[in-house]
Amino acid sequence: MAIVDYEHFSKETNGFLSNWFDLLGDCFPQADGSGPFGYGRAARGFQFGRNLSPAINDFFVQFHFYLPSTAALDPPTTFLQLKNAAAADHVSFTMNFATRKIIMNYQTGSTDCTVGSFAYDSWNFLQIRVHIGNADGAIQVWQNGTSIGSVINVDTEITGGPLCHKWTLTSGDQILFANLLIYTESGNVPNARTPETRIFAVMPNSNGFVNDFTASAGVNWECIDEQPNDGDSSYVSAASAPLSELYVCPNSGAVAGSTVYAVGVELDARKDDAGTNELDELIRSGGTTFSAGNPSVLTSSYQRFRAIWDTDPATAAAWTVANANTAQIGFRRTS
Repeated sequence: MAIVDYEHFSKETNGFLSNWFDLLGDCFPQADGSGPFGYGRAARGFQFGRNLSPAINDFFVQFHFYLPSTAALDPPTTFLQLKNAAAADHVSFTMNFATRKIIMNYQTGSTDCTVGSFAYDSWNFLQIRVHIGNADGAIQVWQNGTSIGSVINVDTEITGGPLCHKWTLTSGDQILFANLLIYTESGNVPNARTPETRIFAVMPNSNGFVNDFTASAGVNWECIDEQPNDGDSSYVSAASAPLSELYVCPNSGAVAGSTVYAVGVELDARKDDAGTNELDELIRSGGTTFSAGNPSVLTSSYQRFRAIWDTDPATAAAWTVANANTAQIGFRRTS
């Protein structure tokens, strides 16, 4: 039987290219395990990270961060590392709390960004562009939309080739992070620096167009709206296939007229039998239900699964705020 207990479906309203975007909900073990970052949600004292598959060499990383003024008492923290296949740093970034400098570290040296590049006791928006290369490497950094550092035609490639296989983000027990966004320059929109972005995460508040799964108790949507995941205390399940679930969510906080780069679905699921159980993510827009088309194989332990639509599948055009808000999200047991 397939058991779904997501507890935190997400409608994403950030700029990103599908497959290069990570909400930190499925990081490797250093993560806090409590799901994706919504705007204003933050964590400290942790290291987050993710393997990139396939590896890339041209990309943007951007996020909000917050530093309490007491951080000035701490030593500098290397907060972002972009690694090769052997987990050695191609490029890294260090935050000097005392001078408020962000330092760009690469193979042939390091360069300080502008003095006073971030403010204490408030949220700052950081954007970093990196090109990994032996002689044509480049790093650019923007703070709240203003350029604060740039190095061009430097060596940003350590041994093993010019590809980034893994990143890590470290708080140093001081830095608070939110709205992490990673996307490539060589893909769909966006493929260049965006305006300041937000991630709006919402959870179901009513049943949707179809609800074939069985609730462990009460109404289906009420079994999957806790955050964090409450395990097997409440869930929906399907003993056979194909069976589908869709849910209605409240409106996000996106302002009318905002650019909506994508809408995503996230869920936690496992199986409790020896048979094959596969689950596919669904989104319903314009009166039609669309599947992600890449069913995931369930195991006996909860795993997090995600699908992202960077255009509205009902129109093949960019999402509007209205269409993103009215989209229903869910999943289908396919086998």
